[in-house]
Amino acid sequence: MKNSVMYMLEENAERCPGKTALADEQRRLTYLQYLDMSVALAEEIIHNPLMNRVDAGEGDLEDAGAAGDDSRVRCRPIGVWIDRNILSIAAFMGIAYSGNFYVPLDPALPAGRLSVILDELRPLMLLDARETGGELPVQIDVPVTDVREFFDKRMEEGTQDLSEVLSAAKALRSGIIDTDPLYAIFTSGSTGVPKGVLVAHRSVIDLTEAFAEAFGFEEDSVFGNQAPFDFDVSVKDIYNALHCCGTVEIVPHRMFVMPAMLMEYLAVRRINTIIWAVSALRIVSDLRALDKMETSVPVALRRVMFSGEVMPVKCVNYWMKFFPDAVFVNLYGPTEITCNCTYHVLEGEYKPDSILPIGRAFPNTRVFLLETGEDGKTLPDARIIPSREHDVRGEICVEGTGVALGYWNNPERTAESFTAKNGEPATLNKIYRTGDLGYYNSRGILCFAARADNQIKHMGHRIELGEIEAALNAIGFIDVACCIYDQKREKIVCFYQAEKDMRREIIAALSEKLPKYMRPNKYIQVKTMPLNAHAKIDRKQLREMM
Repeated sequence: MKNSVMYMLEENAERCPGKTALADEQRRLTYLQYLDMSVALAEEIIHNPLMNRVDAGEGDLEDAGAAGDDSRVRCRPIGVWIDRNILSIAAFMGIAYSGNFYVPLDPALPAGRLSVILDELRPLMLLDARETGGELPVQIDVPVTDVREFFDKRMEEGTQDLSEVLSAAKALRSGIIDTDPLYAIFTSGSTGVPKGVLVAHRSVIDLTEAFAEAFGFEEDSVFGNQAPFDFDVSVKDIYNALHCCGTVEIVPHRMFVMPAMLMEYLAVRRINTIIWAVSALRIVSDLRALDKMETSVPVALRRVMFSGEVMPVKCVNYWMKFFPDAVFVNLYGPTEITCNCTYHVLEGEYKPDSILPIGRAFPNTRVFLLETGEDGKTLPDARIIPSREHDVRGEICVEGTGVALGYWNNPERTAESFTAKNGEPATLNKIYRTGDLGYYNSRGILCFAARADNQIKHMGHRIELGEIEAALNAIGFIDVACCIYDQKREKIVCFYQAEKDMRREIIAALSEKLPKYMRPNKYIQVKTMPLNAHAKIDRKQLREMM
């Protein structure tokens, strides 16, 4: 019975022990080594004498005897100082085998934000998977294990016999059930305090099975990981590869500012599947990097999947021109529903002003729209909007196994976002209210409209900034555009990435697309659109620039 993600790792180690499971620039791990390293690290965590301490106050560590046959502490957070390496992924799996859940921590984040996250988290311990080592970005009084040092020592000792490793692995996961948490990823919070989204093993297993059913990954699938490990897009690389016995190749971060080298890397590493943030694909198209693709080994992409933001049509058309045999997929879903809840397979080239649908729900997931008021907020007695009502906006809501357990140590915020359907008993399935507005197009296919909080009142009109951005991004000479509302001056400000000042041309183009009250009042050209740590447009930084 698949009651944890570790079951998939054990299956692969038994079936293809010598196959490469994980690789970065410096290291490779076979499936047997991946399992052996994870099991050994779990035992190191469990037997750390400092792990037996008891914290005072709310959230005391509980005796875990009820969760299994041993007395391990279970279902508690362990932080990982991540890097773009296989050590980070091995650390995640080691924590999972210890019966606890991992929390990726980016050492490049501001120290203040990291301190807030660690205060919320109160981790049992920390694993340091950084290549450089050295002083930790934030000091905290918990035990720390150097994963790099542990890895090198383990590799020198050599991998144990397969039967011994499997026996130890099965013993470690004997008390784990599929509703136990696997990881927590911290996302931004509207109150200024980051929220730790807690996701169970069952949700990730369900994700991999849904992706396998929809896309049929093969054993020779090689996933080119682009997303940082504290961004949920990376979850799809790690666990879809595990499900199909594929390989994860971690693409160095620097490649994404040198697209020619990036394409060479994809070719040499024989990467055939990419599940990237929209901004990563956009960097390649903005620089026309595929025009000058010169590699001794051809880039042979089978699948190009993207998510995180609205994909500019001209960007995906550019990629499709060079990879006509690849399957292109628009994925949608927030962190709180385990990465993605809907998908749409693209059907040939799209017109510049087209809207790419977010499509249908994955198997075992229910996605629907709840009626909203003029302010974009869901009505107290909201009805479900049927697909035959075209262009009627509603809040996108999700129901199913993929819905997260909630926010770690934040019951109030959990209760606000994870609720029962209107008029149904609270004991039935919880739904997650995404805060996104959607609608059905004329074919009855679900489309994303905008964030509910991205709706403004301007010149007496209710306007969705996303609609203005869609019109801007359809203009050929703009790489990408983003709109911010200056509430104080009551102006719509357009930031656009282009080679030179194109204000006059933009105004002329928009005059044919948008009514006057929806056109931006101010235009600011940027050479490069600022991105946040998750490779999305950094709207906060744009506000500061404004």
